[in-house]
Amino acid sequence: MTACSYPAARIILMGVALVFGGFASAQDEDIPPLKPYQAALDNYKNREKLGRKIFQGIPATFSDRPWQVGLMVHAISDPMYAHYCGGVLIDSTTVLTSAHCVSEGQTAGDIDILAATDDLTAAGQRIGVSVICIHEDYVPSTHANDIAKLVLGGAITSPAVPIKQLASKADIKKGSNVTVSGWGNIYDWGLKSEKLLKIVIPIQSQKLCNAKDAYGGRVLGDMFCAGKAEGGMDACNGDSGGPATLGDGANAHLAGLVSWARIKSCGLAKVYGVYTNVPVLSGWIDTPIVSDSKGQQPNPKGCK
Repeated sequence: MTACSYPAARIILMGVALVFGGFASAQDEDIPPLKPYQAALDNYKNREKLGRKIFQGIPATFSDRPWQVGLMVHAISDPMYAHYCGGVLIDSTTVLTSAHCVSEGQTAGDIDILAATDDLTAAGQRIGVSVICIHEDYVPSTHANDIAKLVLGGAITSPAVPIKQLASKADIKKGSNVTVSGWGNIYDWGLKSEKLLKIVIPIQSQKLCNAKDAYGGRVLGDMFCAGKAEGGMDACNGDSGGPATLGDGANAHLAGLVSWARIKSCGLAKVYGVYTNVPVLSGWIDTPIVSDSKGQQPNPKGCK
């Protein structure tokens, strides 16, 4: 059994989609609630037509993103319906994702991890989760501290490999490009991709992100935003918790996690995707999850 103990920190996430659309002001619509797990259950129950999630992304090979994982609803065997969030393997038995992906009342037994594949319908490693640790100061209304660690029921093996390095705080700056990947919506309105897709987008300044015609001060210090002012490439439904990296493959540095956006539509002008700032949270992330002397889990706050 395992236990976890962390200092204060924060984080967040969402999905990848590319959509073309017009301008929307910060007052048009509030930040929508994020309930991806329930959405997956509803889609499966109603057999909804599934939408692709990385809109206008390009195919990502497994060697590009060998640490990419998908969160799956354990009770759904069909991987296209089971997938509902993204994540990143940080060691052979631990996945980093967003808190809102695992805070809808799920237990560890409700979630599987899919790894070692770039195709939802192809062979990969699907393994159960044994412990969910949500940041103890996660605030759903603001998305502050939107981060979680998942301890797996067994080790993920080759060819999947953990991401080796976190980015530095100095790396998260205006003009740096991040690569964002996932199996989320490729269009704002539909069509789901079985293939892993990716986009490359620029990080924007906090000042620009928090302008009145963008997020009006909602992008906190543990977040950054990325995308183009004219819209187009963006994060969208289905890929919350997935990785935003500096670079690809073995040399990639984890910069952020897909978190949230102001409105339900994706890729609109000045509606930048908002990401967890991983370097800001590195102390929390690096704190190990350990067993006590008896190998038992005392279930500290945030873990279940």
